[in-house]
Amino acid sequence: MARKEVPIKIKEVIFTYTGTDNDFNVFLKAIINEYLTKNILPEKD
Repeated sequence: MARKEVPIKIKEVIFTYTGTDNDFNVFLKAIINEYLTKNILPEKD
């Protein structure tokens, strides 16, 4: 019988960003928009 693999859950992401505040806001909005529109919300246990 095969073992069920437990998916890795990401709890924190740390990165260094060099740019203006406006550039960061555009970047962050794009990431959030992609996250929401691709429906990649975490599954409920």
